[in-house]
Amino acid sequence: MTPREKYEIDVTLHDGRVVGSWSREWIVECEAKHLLKMNLANRRHELDERIKKRGHKSVNELKAVMASIHEKKKHEKEIALFSTKIRAFK
Repeated sequence: MTPREKYEIDVTLHDGRVVGSWSREWIVECEAKHLLKMNLANRRHELDERIKKRGHKSVNELKAVMASIHEKKKHEKEIALFSTKIRAFK
């Protein structure tokens, strides 16, 4: 049994898809979440370093996942705010 077969588990991505914990999609999502926690200057620096190492195509994929995560969180916050306003109105 390979280490992957022994230790891989199913994980859910921010968009609802279920993938293996050793999949490229999960690795990219974890990296995107890590970068989103950084301040803007550090994030830009890290993305520039990744462009040098992996190229624009890889970084553009990472940026797309970051944007998708950001939009989902923004939408969730708007829903929570709207729900709070409705409860206050009642």
